[in-house]
Amino acid sequence: MSLPRAEFLSASDGVKLAYYNFIHGNPSSILLFLHGGGAYSGGGYAVFASNLSNNYNTGVVLMDIRGHGNSGGERGHSPSKEQCWDDIGKMARELKSKYANILFFIGGHSSGGGMVLNYASWDTDSPADGYIFISPQLGYKSGIQKQTDREKFTKVNLPAFIINGISGGKLLGSFKAVRFNYPREVLAANPLFITSITVNMANAMTPYDPPGEFRRINRPYGLFIGKNDELFEPSKVLDYFNLSADSIKKRSVKRIIMGANHLSILLNCEKAVAEMITGLLRA
Repeated sequence: MSLPRAEFLSASDGVKLAYYNFIHGNPSSILLFLHGGGAYSGGGYAVFASNLSNNYNTGVVLMDIRGHGNSGGERGHSPSKEQCWDDIGKMARELKSKYANILFFIGGHSSGGGMVLNYASWDTDSPADGYIFISPQLGYKSGIQKQTDREKFTKVNLPAFIINGISGGKLLGSFKAVRFNYPREVLAANPLFITSITVNMANAMTPYDPPGEFRRINRPYGLFIGKNDELFEPSKVLDYFNLSADSIKKRSVKRIIMGANHLSILLNCEKAVAEMITGLLRA
């Protein structure tokens, strides 16, 4: 399925952020959704957005992270991790101003989910009424990875991150430190995919304190993972749900999607996402 025509919003530093509107008629809720690292909104996300919009009356806006897809900025790079989070906030507030009287959610898949988790901790006054995490990449500190499969897909230059951390973020921020081993056929079918991201971009996408960030979530959320996910252990991902405050968990949802892997979950998780949103609409 192809994307709608790209529209653009200027980030706080002037970079043009591409987004794709799947909002029709009078939706009962809105979801701003981010793709994974190296990918873009055209990499399988249109079906997810279209299904939610057409079948469950949840309008979806897909956003290309800066340096990805049709968004501006150096490929795979950000001037800082905070700039990426500010981009989310800018887009979120733009949407909330247009749809002020309905529930508004921010979500992401894979590394996009990790970026949304970071954003949720950073922007405690977020306009979001809730968050959606689909197969979220929670980072090397999380313990959720299936080591063998992760190493097949990504190659990480750890010394670059160590030097960046020791320098307080002053050194190697623009160094391409994470490389994605997308199959040739995937790259041929998706020419806007990129094969590497920098330290700054990876830091924007990688939760810096996964347990603490789940404890600090101050909005209800949905946490979804495929039973057959090749990269992450489903039970370990869902364990993070238990860290959130009881008041948040009561309004949140965790679920393993049967038969789904890391990418195919985008084709069959919309019902579970819609049920979580519907639960909040009825509350």
